[in-house]
Amino acid sequence: MPSHDDRSRGDFCAPAPEGARLALVFVLLALVACFNVFHRLGDAPIASWDEARHGVSAVEMLERGDYLVSTYNGEPDYYNDKPPLAFYHAVAGFKIFGKTPLGLRFFSALSFILTAAGVFLFARKYRGTAFALLASGIFITSIRLISRHGARTGDADAVFVFLYSLALFFCLAEGKSFVRYRAAAFVAGLAFLCKSFHAATLGVSLTLLFLLEHRISTRSLLQGLGCLACSALPVGIWIFFRMQNDGTAFFEQMIFNDVLDRFATVLEGHNGSVIYYLIKILQNFPVWLGGLALVIGVVLRLGRPLSREKLREAFRVCDPVARRMLLATAVPFAMLTLSATKADWYFYPTYPVLSVLLAGAGFCFARRLLSLRPKALPLLYVLVAVCFLAQEAVVLRNNRKLENERDMSQDIIREAAKRNPGEPLYLFAESKRGGWRQCLVLAAKLHEREILLLPGGKMSFDDFSGGEKLLIYDETPPPALPESLEGGVGFFSARGSSGKTFRNSVGMEFALIPAGSGMDARKAGDGGRSSIGEFWMGKYEVTQEQWTAVMGNNPSRFKGSRRPVENVSLGDAREFIRRLNEREKTGKYRLPADMEWEYAARAGTDTDYFFGAVPALSARTLADLALTEKAPLAVGLKRRKEIYEWILRGPYKELDDYAWFDMNAGGMTHPVGEKKPNPFGLYDIYGNVWEWAHNPDGRRRIFRGGSWHFSAQECRSSSRFYDHLDIRHGNIGFRLAFSPE
Repeated sequence: MPSHDDRSRGDFCAPAPEGARLALVFVLLALVACFNVFHRLGDAPIASWDEARHGVSAVEMLERGDYLVSTYNGEPDYYNDKPPLAFYHAVAGFKIFGKTPLGLRFFSALSFILTAAGVFLFARKYRGTAFALLASGIFITSIRLISRHGARTGDADAVFVFLYSLALFFCLAEGKSFVRYRAAAFVAGLAFLCKSFHAATLGVSLTLLFLLEHRISTRSLLQGLGCLACSALPVGIWIFFRMQNDGTAFFEQMIFNDVLDRFATVLEGHNGSVIYYLIKILQNFPVWLGGLALVIGVVLRLGRPLSREKLREAFRVCDPVARRMLLATAVPFAMLTLSATKADWYFYPTYPVLSVLLAGAGFCFARRLLSLRPKALPLLYVLVAVCFLAQEAVVLRNNRKLENERDMSQDIIREAAKRNPGEPLYLFAESKRGGWRQCLVLAAKLHEREILLLPGGKMSFDDFSGGEKLLIYDETPPPALPESLEGGVGFFSARGSSGKTFRNSVGMEFALIPAGSGMDARKAGDGGRSSIGEFWMGKYEVTQEQWTAVMGNNPSRFKGSRRPVENVSLGDAREFIRRLNEREKTGKYRLPADMEWEYAARAGTDTDYFFGAVPALSARTLADLALTEKAPLAVGLKRRKEIYEWILRGPYKELDDYAWFDMNAGGMTHPVGEKKPNPFGLYDIYGNVWEWAHNPDGRRRIFRGGSWHFSAQECRSSSRFYDHLDIRHGNIGFRLAFSPE
């Protein structure tokens, strides 16, 4: 291990300033780091994805006093299947600061500060105080790690980065080797309890570092087993107690989602090329990398004529510790690049070590520059200051943008909570998504006043006669049409099925949809009557058996040959169509157009559903449903199941005959054709999975019809959902259309 004294490391270090100046720089960096993460920490709106979902689970842990099973809206959360340590930082924040955005985010910010302290202490042991200050300065101006899934958000990424980097620093630091590795292994176990199999890259890195440092022998193998035991201890304790609750169900979902699904398929549109993470490094350290490139360019320019030996000398790795740090960075880079699902926060745990490596490269080339131009030292100090200030300016700009953002629905909930604090507040949301965004669920839970989020939107709001109520138009303007969702289409004529069908070589069955006419509400001002010519429509959603026959793989989350294929993007569906057309020697297979899909779903009707309307749930039923979220978990689940069964026998009986949706699907897809068909002979046109449709104007990607994961409102004939073409999810599939001869 190198000496701690800068002066004895003149082979790669620039001269260091005096101790008093270093102390002043340390204080300034500490103040900047705290300002970057704590200033107006609670002002930004709650993000609707991981931050909100983690926050809801943390609040419910507090309310139930159960710190082992994570729940969302009172039900065990198998979607965000993370171990409990992912939520403890938010639980602790709520206990100290109350149920506020500050409490949600405080320990994420503190974890960032602790990680910066770890960078400083490790770098100081490695190459001295001046070097540690440079490495810390690079880290505390990490643009993306601060603002996105990091220090200023309430999800678990900042805590995970701290645990991940702490384990690596244990391995790279001085001291008794086996003791260090046992400590690192134990921290790696805690990292697993924070982010599940995201910690796999850490396990591989620690294993390779251990093998590099120790020759294979009986003693090293025994010590390795001891390290494995240290890592398995906290994980094993959690697994034992968690299995007492729901057996292996949670672990099966965790393995499927965090390993098989993320590695093999692109989830939620998170994809990228082989240089994806290189681009993210450039986006996180743009100014520092630019400054380093400038110094390297000057050194190469002044060092002419260049020779192979000089180039090798210029770019050589300085010492074994640096090589091991490069290995600890290369392992997650390779593993994450091979994964189909890519997200920049997956690579965040490498940023502390990358900061030290960038500082090391800067010191190395600074020494070479000073050997060529001894009077360049003041210019180097100026360059470091300029890089730090420029990088910090980007951080502050991003923070200011987040702090000044507003979410009108969250603001309304916050203001409404202040009125009549002794009475419950009943909230309804009318939204393009058909239900409550996760951030609004958390916004409702962060108040002492009882706020009950009720389903049904405007229809249920109008029929509700309970206490104080509030309707929020979330992500959609107030209705100007009979149907509140944007783009309602009413079709007339052609009520009966033609009775004509055909079957192709893959086993896909199609029904002939007769011609008809209708009114597109989006063009109503122009007398927007439209004619629909006859076409063939798939009687069933494309099944996994049919997909496998054409594509040779099965990306679906819920396996079953007769279940609909899901977890496919719009591009995946188009590739399936291309191959099917080649196989069938035709060019007529396609996705149904948006208007064709709705025309086929309505089957000649102009009501919400082709069989009529679904009655609004009574105020008593809505209130009973809301109260199940406040009950103890087992009691609440049992009571909610009873209410669902009553609703499916009563108000939703007809919809239950035709569709799989949130109340009857049991959290999964079902084999196609188990429900009744619509009058055109189409099965599962409502529910089961959303179906991709072709949008002729091309501005937004559309899928139609609701799914097992969504409410009855989203199963309406007019219901449509917009998202980007790369999204893949376990509730998105498709059915095909076939152009007539």
